[in-house]
Amino acid sequence: MSRHANPGPEPIRVDPGLTGDASSGFNHALAPEKESLPLPQRVRHRLAFWPCPRRGVAGRRTAGRAVLSLVALLCVGTGVPRAAAAQGQLPDGMHVSIFAGVQSFRWQEFLDGARVVKETGPMLSLGASVDNLGRAGKGLLFSVEGAIYGGTVDYDGQTQDGVDAQTDAEYSGAYLDGLLGYRVFSIEKRYDIDVLGGLGLDSWDRDIAGGTDALGRQVRGIAEDYQVVSGRVGLGLQSRWARWTGYLQLGLKRPLRTQEEITRLGVTLEPKSAPSVFGSLSLDRLSSGRRTFGLVLYYESYRFDESPPEPGSLGGSPVLVFQPESKMDVVGLRLRHAL
Repeated sequence: MSRHANPGPEPIRVDPGLTGDASSGFNHALAPEKESLPLPQRVRHRLAFWPCPRRGVAGRRTAGRAVLSLVALLCVGTGVPRAAAAQGQLPDGMHVSIFAGVQSFRWQEFLDGARVVKETGPMLSLGASVDNLGRAGKGLLFSVEGAIYGGTVDYDGQTQDGVDAQTDAEYSGAYLDGLLGYRVFSIEKRYDIDVLGGLGLDSWDRDIAGGTDALGRQVRGIAEDYQVVSGRVGLGLQSRWARWTGYLQLGLKRPLRTQEEITRLGVTLEPKSAPSVFGSLSLDRLSSGRRTFGLVLYYESYRFDESPPEPGSLGGSPVLVFQPESKMDVVGLRLRHAL
């Protein structure tokens, strides 16, 4: 979550959700109901996470993009192989799949190397994919995958005056990833090595609810909207057996552009990017040489350095806002079915 304070020679690292006296910093996620309470210049707090409709234009935009992306993906993905099949020329190794999954989410934030926020909890996802990673022999590869996701996680932190506080947050998001690659080695059409690269768009809304701190004071919530465009490169290894096929993918990813919009404060932040790793391991059942159903175990991550401070406003008072160093880690398992 972002942090802010009154403009000055040095921005104060506090979260924009907690509001307070105009002369002090405040946390943007948990704000005491009485905004006149004096607050220290630094704050720490922790949150929660779950998918649900967002109250606002940005949330509706994200939901709309998610639905359109999945509909387009399914229409294109199912239309191409069916048209080809009608002509007796089904593309080599091409598969269209739908999937549903559950994942363990963790988000952490750091100030001066010390962790000040930790969120953990489950999320659910539903999506579709089109790829030709199952092709035989060397050649060009592609993969397109889109999904909607959300979940409830526990957010544990502190108010800006150092009092422990816990609350919930409502999350909904969508992503669309595209990969291109080349199968550089193929041994007896059983073991394959691929070189892959691609781009992805990830968009999520976060609506943090108000709550009560350890002293019984009421605290206020806030909403954030994230847009992340990222690039990735990696290697793929495929292995085939009589009735099963496995695919291992490992690589590096890095955000190319990140925007965090906080409407309440009238500010858009751009956290700096840092590289992270990703990986997946899939196992699919084969029938007549084609995938039918399978399991995918995966790991995804983001790394963001602290964002440059930006001027904002809260209750008519000017503030400086920035996003602390942040880390996101997701481990998930999904069940997919080939159409």
